[in-house]
Amino acid sequence: MAKERDPNKSKEISSASALLRYDSSERRSMLLSAA
Repeated sequence: MAKERDPNKSKEISSASALLRYDSSERRSMLLSAA
């Protein structure tokens, strides 16, 4: 990984991981409610 820290990029990455986490939890709850 690159040593230099790009604040814009790290913010992008953290928001993307948050979206993924949210998406997976949404999908899980959908599956649970459908079951």
